[in-house]
Amino acid sequence: MTVRGRPVTRRPSAALALPLALLPFLAAPASAPARGERGTRPAPAELSFWSWTPGVREAAGIWNREHPGARVRVQEVVPGIKGGYAALRTALLAGDPPDLAQIEYQVLPGFLLGALGGGEDGRVPAELSRLLPPGAGRRFAGWAWAQVSLGDRVFAVPVDQGPMALLYRRDVLRRHRIAVPRTWAEFERAAAVLRRRDPRVHLASFDPSDAGWVAGLAWQAGARWFRTGGGRWSVTLDDAPTRRVLALWGRMIRAGTVKSQAAYTQAWTADLNRGRVVAWPAPAWGTALVRTAAPENERNWAVAPLPTWGTRSAGNHGGSATVVFARSGARKRAAAAFAWWLSTDPRSLAAQAEKAGIFPAALGRHPLRFGGADAHPVFAEASRRIDPRFRWGPAMLQAFSRVADALGEAAATPGADLAGAMSGARDRVAADIRAHGIDVR
Repeated sequence: MTVRGRPVTRRPSAALALPLALLPFLAAPASAPARGERGTRPAPAELSFWSWTPGVREAAGIWNREHPGARVRVQEVVPGIKGGYAALRTALLAGDPPDLAQIEYQVLPGFLLGALGGGEDGRVPAELSRLLPPGAGRRFAGWAWAQVSLGDRVFAVPVDQGPMALLYRRDVLRRHRIAVPRTWAEFERAAAVLRRRDPRVHLASFDPSDAGWVAGLAWQAGARWFRTGGGRWSVTLDDAPTRRVLALWGRMIRAGTVKSQAAYTQAWTADLNRGRVVAWPAPAWGTALVRTAAPENERNWAVAPLPTWGTRSAGNHGGSATVVFARSGARKRAAAAFAWWLSTDPRSLAAQAEKAGIFPAALGRHPLRFGGADAHPVFAEASRRIDPRFRWGPAMLQAFSRVADALGEAAATPGADLAGAMSGARDRVAADIRAHGIDVR
């Protein structure tokens, strides 16, 4: 394949064989600024920014009016492995990436380690700690900052997050005299009671194709899907907390008290709108989807903390950050300044919240109405309880595909052995990581 008339080749990244835990000891990136550059005003530039979030273009318009010498040109991309990430990998391999790009937290390790294409010049996201204000991490949810930093080195600026809670139809639960479940054991019992009292209704659905959602539920239970130590990676997708979560959902699928169904489809939307599925363990941005899926019934929905496993932990599903690929001093400073502004300026966050329903990673009081009530306190508390030790692996696009395939096949079989299927996914994910030249125990 050729790009701009020259063959695309790939040289192994210097970071490729190193676990994420060793990245703080890598050499400083090219064009690293001196400490005195922190706070320097951006030099004139026109920056390119690839993003899929509605509202970013409007936010960039505000920035451009106030920073005519450092304008940002937004290019909308399709999220996912076949969309923006594929295009970004091609651009990196060609040595011509955008100045800034939006990426999800789970794919950042892949770009840092070169598993998603580091380019012929070894280009990876720039290290930003010297270009951000002092104490920058204190402006964001602690777990989100942990996703983009390694020690005192910072490789992205968090934009949004997806702390999880339980969205539910309060009118349906009241009609059937079912209390809002506070634990997963109560959730399982409530699903059985509701099904007996109204066989047309399921409490919830399980989406085996949404590996990020499954990861969020496992995260809450205490899962640690990837670990590093001794210069090697460990893949533990089927650890005890994950198996506990999948065993619960497998039992409910076998009992018929929840349905196995892909989310975000027409059938799923219709079930929410018609009251055939009446609860969803969902991230904060899910409130916007429910409003769209069930506009006539949105007033009947409410939000409660996610059922627990007996601890105060919460889970997260989704969220993204802005990385900088610009390398020259002036462009890099301007790009870092915009990335910071995008994530912290109230007007920028309001534009993204209005258009995309994001829940900002920046700390603060962000309006979020759902079911006629203020939903912000529930999600903000969930964000505070997310375990910052949870880390992603170096090939998560492949890993999510492996998990979805394994769980989808298991959910479609009579036994619905979701936990057993995860062991097979673990082995395939470990093999995928080894194929990138990364050591896995």
